[in-house]
Amino acid sequence: MAATDRAVQLKDIKEALTFRVLSSDDWQHWTTWGYVIVRDAVPVEYIDRLKALLWEFHEMDPSNPCTWNKRQLRDNEMHMDGARHRSAIGRDNAGILENARLAARLGIAMTIRVPVIPGFNDQPQEIIAIGKFARSLGVRELPFCPITPTGRLRT
Repeated sequence: MAATDRAVQLKDIKEALTFRVLSSDDWQHWTTWGYVIVRDAVPVEYIDRLKALLWEFHEMDPSNPCTWNKRQLRDNEMHMDGARHRSAIGRDNAGILENARLAARLGIAMTIRVPVIPGFNDQPQEIIAIGKFARSLGVRELPFCPITPTGRLRT
């Protein structure tokens, strides 16, 4: 293996050029921890609105810790057939599918994790339909997670 074929560790990269975006401290943080904190990237009012929306969506009160550990309110199973999805979940999957299509159009890399639920989405034609949908979005990773009838992950 030639020296140029060897993977370079992030911590071993030394910045030789003038920093154009990252400060010297940001670069050090990146090479040490693998992420950068981008300050003021999103206006504070957007963050406040998002936080309020999330508290409301989860039906929790930020000032009442007793509401923070509620059981999950919404199911997350998915079936490609809208009617089957609606019969199991209580609402259509059109929004989920359209959001995935939008993310793909925006170039957002996605991994779709598929819980395989006996009697719900475990038939070959259902698995194939999920795979075709994922491929149409450019999804490169599609882990299938078999679930037992008790709701536990099968290992």
